[in-house]
Amino acid sequence: MKFRKANKNTNFGSFGPYDLLKKIGSGASSSVWHGRNRTDGSECAVKVLNRESASRKIMLDNFLKEIEVLKSINHKRVSK
Repeated sequence: MKFRKANKNTNFGSFGPYDLLKKIGSGASSSVWHGRNRTDGSECAVKVLNRESASRKIMLDNFLKEIEVLKSINHKRVSK
């Protein structure tokens, strides 16, 4: 998945089906954005692994494991 540059719908560009509206935070390996799904208009947090971390197999594997754990959470305050 690649970033797309900013367009008329967002100031920060997009990632996959999500417009990136505002950066919420960042760390050593990733950044988290307030995003909006262009398909259904839902808002969510979008975590994006930085290029350096994505190029390291162990970091990518850990990120993919995190996705699987988050998919298994079923709570009314956690979006899917």
